[in-house]
Amino acid sequence: MFVNYTAIDILNQFPAQAESFLASIRSAEVGKIPAHPLDRLNDLFFLNISEHFTLTLRPEANRDLLISNALPYITAHGNRRLNEIYEAAHIFAAPQNGAISSQYIPFYADTLLESFPSSLTPRQFKLAVKSLMQVAAPRASVAASLPQLQEIVLDVLRSRLPYAQETPLPLPNSSLAESDPTLSEKCVLLLAIIDNLSFLPVQILEEWLTVAAESLQSLKDMTQRSECQKRFWELLSGGEMDLERAAVCVAWWTNCGGRELVLYGDELLDPHSQMSGALQIESKM
Repeated sequence: MFVNYTAIDILNQFPAQAESFLASIRSAEVGKIPAHPLDRLNDLFFLNISEHFTLTLRPEANRDLLISNALPYITAHGNRRLNEIYEAAHIFAAPQNGAISSQYIPFYADTLLESFPSSLTPRQFKLAVKSLMQVAAPRASVAASLPQLQEIVLDVLRSRLPYAQETPLPLPNSSLAESDPTLSEKCVLLLAIIDNLSFLPVQILEEWLTVAAESLQSLKDMTQRSECQKRFWELLSGGEMDLERAAVCVAWWTNCGGRELVLYGDELLDPHSQMSGALQIESKM
């Protein structure tokens, strides 16, 4: 492994040679999924190696060498055994790839949101959504051409909550999943929203904090609701926010009813609450 990474580091110093190397190992059947399993393994090897060169290659090389190989695997109802290829989406995150990112990200976002829970595991889905939100975060090159992408993604996630199932999703056949909590489709959608609040522009952060907190009450399963409440608290107190966003979160938690929404829902936010001894609304005095 040390020799492998050392060779990659050396090759990264020579962009032209890196492009030539990747071109020599790419699949001969570009634009479609090979029929033979060994050819698919070659595609997986190619994309896993390529991820180490996204910051070195020219945008045109990223498009022609990498994205063209990854697109056939990014389908809404693909084979679950091929989902590791979804990791090729990191290509969109390379800073110098703003132009091609703007071209392909809407397609990827649409496909990604349609792929859960039929094709993606909860872990894969949350990771892919997080990567997408990071790419579209303020100051990223994609944010300039697609400024509404983050809100669109979160809006789609929110719109699916009322119709999502609360029955636990089956665990994938992976030893890594044995320690993961058993979550439902609705719980994973809500966790995907909570996970990405720290990437939102400050101007809309408070609005989405409230949306996420109110959505907690739609979870009837108390175990899953507790899991989301725990993640919410980790987000607010674990250092994931920068200074400006943290100030918004503190104000929302302490002065805007955030604490009550997260912990108790609407029960403690009765608009008709009154001080002891206060006059009733219908009083003529």
